[in-house]
Amino acid sequence: MLPRTSLFLILALISFACKGSDKDGKETGSETGDTEDTGDTGDTDDTGDTEDPGDSTRHVLAIMIDGWVPASIAAATTPELDLLMASAAVSLEARVEDTTISGSGQASFLTGVHRDKHWIDDNTFSGENTWAYPSFLARLETARPEAGTALYHTWEPLRDVFSADADTVEFHAYSDDGDAQMVAAAVEDLAIEDIHAAAIMISDLDTAGHTWGFSETVAEYLLELESIDAQIGQIMDAVNQRANRDQEEWLVLLSTDHSGSGTSHGQNIPEHRLVPLIVSGDGAVTGEIRHAPDAVDIASTALTHLGVALDGDLDGRAVGLSATPAPTAAMDVNLVVNGGGELERGYGDYEPDAAVPGWVDSGSFTVMFYGASGGFPTDGVDGPSDRGENFLCGGGTTTDSDMFQDIDLSALSGAIDAGGVTYDFSAWLGGYDQQDDRADAGLEFLDGNGGPLSTVMLTGPEAAERNGSTGFMERRDTGDVPPLARTARVHIVGVTSYGYNDGYADNLSLVLSSASQ
Repeated sequence: MLPRTSLFLILALISFACKGSDKDGKETGSETGDTEDTGDTGDTDDTGDTEDPGDSTRHVLAIMIDGWVPASIAAATTPELDLLMASAAVSLEARVEDTTISGSGQASFLTGVHRDKHWIDDNTFSGENTWAYPSFLARLETARPEAGTALYHTWEPLRDVFSADADTVEFHAYSDDGDAQMVAAAVEDLAIEDIHAAAIMISDLDTAGHTWGFSETVAEYLLELESIDAQIGQIMDAVNQRANRDQEEWLVLLSTDHSGSGTSHGQNIPEHRLVPLIVSGDGAVTGEIRHAPDAVDIASTALTHLGVALDGDLDGRAVGLSATPAPTAAMDVNLVVNGGGELERGYGDYEPDAAVPGWVDSGSFTVMFYGASGGFPTDGVDGPSDRGENFLCGGGTTTDSDMFQDIDLSALSGAIDAGGVTYDFSAWLGGYDQQDDRADAGLEFLDGNGGPLSTVMLTGPEAAERNGSTGFMERRDTGDVPPLARTARVHIVGVTSYGYNDGYADNLSLVLSSASQ
């Protein structure tokens, strides 16, 4: 359909055009040495209850490393990170906001909601809505006013917005060696103060990326990460030397606001949007976090560990606190992960891009809720009778979009190679009104070396078949699974004919069956 003129889009364009001080261009921040004792934060919308007095033994340390490229962890010498990761829940494919800039990314890290709620779309923080969606530090203060909270950072716009959210706010401008001063203050406080939740926002890696390059192949970038690793060691030493450390449960969360490539970021591409997310310490369950978490999960994870009930307005989920084993293929069950976009909340427009979990998303596909304004599908359009709240959408691009997921079939290799295993592949596919936008769904069986064995394509309906109406039609194909198949690759293509991509899909399903079972 034509690009919809919405308040959200207008505000985003205005703030982009008026962008002045750009943190990622290293032009903001001039003050140093500010330390504020702000006391209680006052009223917020969060009235979460605590579980029991034992919550006072639980503590959270959230560390944000600005501009952190996932591959740099293996390339750099980082003994402190290695130690934390050895007993951690980890994802190197966590997701950040589609803007992939510091303003929206750091706001989502702290608040646990996406940018369509906190309204921070750029680095000016203009028109922000954190009064309605405060940081997890403020939510803890509201639930437990006696809990000590602290925020340590080096970026002036962040201070101006979040200073009231914590008991102690330590600010030193990053342009004046702010990270070193800020970390030194955090080390001093964490060793002796009654702090239950602290957020430490480290900036220097982003500076190195903009100067030399965001890459695991850039020596200067790796050296900066190694310097930050040493700072993390100082911080953890302070925590572990606390007088009552053996009676405290410290959960350590590490992530970032964006990754990068070359000397920049800011594109809605995997190279800028996929980042590390680490949950370590007391309460963490070692292993890979599935399915790919999001930076908004930091707040929900912190509050869950602290015993604060989660409000329904948070977008994240608690991750790393329970095991998430790899899925094992089985007969007679749907093997497609998140085939209807129900793992996270849907959005009311093409943006923000959800970076759909469970899929390898090249950039534009998103998740929308039924009934979004502007002509998007409602609950009443033709479609699956068992639909959930959301559907998949090609997104805010004027070109085709695609994503895929690989399903490991090795657990069924014996039955598959013996023959007689069949597949049932189906999807509800559709588009918008009288435009020919559509979604297509494909299935490819691959051998153990990734070689193709067979391919199936379900083509979605164009406008004539939909009678010029917005909606979905079911497509299905059945057949035999070829012997030696070890992977089933399911992919979706959003095909656009005019304006933004209104290729819609819901309820993708792949079920394997065997006559012998």
